[in-house]
Amino acid sequence: MFKKYGFLIAVVVTLCFTSFVLAETMTISRDVEKISDFSLTQNLETVTAVKNNNIASFEVSNNTRDGFKVEISSANGGNLTPASSDDGEANIAYTVDVSKDSGTLGSGMAIVSEVTDLSAASSIISKSGALQSSATSSLAVSLSIDFSAHADQFAMAGDYSDTITITYTDL
Repeated sequence: MFKKYGFLIAVVVTLCFTSFVLAETMTISRDVEKISDFSLTQNLETVTAVKNNNIASFEVSNNTRDGFKVEISSANGGNLTPASSDDGEANIAYTVDVSKDSGTLGSGMAIVSEVTDLSAASSIISKSGALQSSATSSLAVSLSIDFSAHADQFAMAGDYSDTITITYTDL
């Protein structure tokens, strides 16, 4: 009987010593600085052609998951407005052509090729999904004014103007 208990004690003691667990914790981390940069350059003040009037360009970089947006608005709803109507001058409507020149647009972001409605702020770049999943890096974009739909009116006399605002928002 001692043999049976001796064997059982040996098994229990062996299990107790072989089941020893040592646990230690460690912390790992990653720290990436937020990038949210935007710069705008006005290229043209006086519009002289019906098409391809490169009025401005901007560059944007953003590495935040919630993304950003770039919008355009017009004080006159997308019209060059005459200073007077002494000679029958009237508004001249325009559209804005948008072209990606270089750089990387992050996944989850979308850029338009044309803005046709400037009656309210319109998106140039916006989120296409819930999150930006890769960084937008040194994205260069050009904006050109196009009067093609009103080319005949564009040739008429008058002093016309509009104020365009480009707004960058880090979301």
